[in-house]
Amino acid sequence: MLIIFLVSIVLVSGCIKTIEVPQNIKLPENCKLANNEVICTSTQQEIPLQNGVLYGKVTISDCDPRAMKAFCQYFNQPEDYTLRKIKVSYSYGDILYPPEEIGLDENGYYITSLKPGTYLIDINYYSNKSTPDRSLDVATTIIIEEDKITKFNIYIYLYRNQL
Repeated sequence: MLIIFLVSIVLVSGCIKTIEVPQNIKLPENCKLANNEVICTSTQQEIPLQNGVLYGKVTISDCDPRAMKAFCQYFNQPEDYTLRKIKVSYSYGDILYPPEEIGLDENGYYITSLKPGTYLIDINYYSNKSTPDRSLDVATTIIIEEDKITKFNIYIYLYRNQL
């Protein structure tokens, strides 16, 4: 019985993936990371003015999300994520500033601190020649608010030319 318990702990711990907050990003004082989510509690204290936070998880598959997913392959090797970037461009009226690229960690998580405003979110459309990235989630506009946490997950699928 003890052996089964120890084996199950090892199996469960192998399935748990964590997101790390880079040291240059300061979460609001009433927020913390818990269970791979940024959790904020209400507070009566006034939080000093600061940027907003954008974070999320990227999932990579070989299936179009509109297709039947019974036979999909999901990618989970560190290099599957580290080669891809999230592109964040500040938008002011009709002006779109050059994008900042945000790297993914080896589990597909990203997090960044942004000044309040409107942003265009996209991916770098990594391609290994025959299978370029596609996503129905981007390009999209997101509004970042002061002292707010914005979660934005992205599903990337590999486009296979069916000739």
